[in-house]
Parts: sequence; C-alpha cells; structure tokens
Amino acid sequence: MNIRINDIECRQTIYKTKEYEFIKWEKNTYHGAEKELLDKGYKRVEYKDGDWGMTHDNHTINSSCFKNPYSCYVIAWLEPNPREPDINLITVGSRLLDLSDEDRETFFRVYKISQELIMEEMSKGE
Repeated sequence: MNIRINDIECRQTIYKTKEYEFIKWEKNTYHGAEKELLDKGYKRVEYKDGDWGMTHDNHTINSSCFKNPYSCYVIAWLEPNPREPDINLITVGSRLLDLSDEDRETFFRVYKISQELIMEEMSKGE
C-alpha cells in the first residue's frame, strides 16, 4: 500500500511487514550541485570501497546524496495492533509538529486513508 498526496506519503516499511511509515518528500538541494560545492571549497574524496564524497572542514556529503532530485525523511510510523484491533501512530520527535500547516493537513488526509485501508486489511485477517 502506498498513498501519496503532494509531498506526504504512507508506505509499507522495508524493515517490518505490516508496519507503515509516513515520509515527507522534498527537493534534494545536493542533486546536481557537485560543481557548485567544488567552487565553494569542497574537495572530492575517493573511498577505499570505490565510493566517493565531498568534504569541506568537518562536513562530508556522501555520493548517494547527489543521485536523486528528491529526498525524504520519516515523520511517523503506523503500527497495526490486531489485538485491539487498532493502529498505533508513533511520531519521530516533533517532526509532525514541524510540518507547515498545509503539509500537516495533507498528513492527516493521508493518515485517514491509510488507517481505513489497514483496518480493512486487519478485518480480513491479512
């Protein structure tokens, strides 16, 4: 199950089956910025494993940060509890509160849709 509205998405985690995560998508400011960072004094470093990164002072950016035009971070998890039956919402610190008003409204729209679909799955014993 994947539900995405604007920049908020709920998807099944890759770590545990039947657990879901809410993520916030945003533009990746490092995508395509290697030359700009070199101009700002960053240096490209090659790692022994064949990977590379950019470093300046005590700041290092791994090559994976330059690959995708968008990045995301986890806001919260949904953990189904079939014994209740209900679903626990577990937030990551204050990330939910730190969303803009528009993103928070979108979060609750996605949450409602996701909760209904997961409850439906639980009622079918899936």
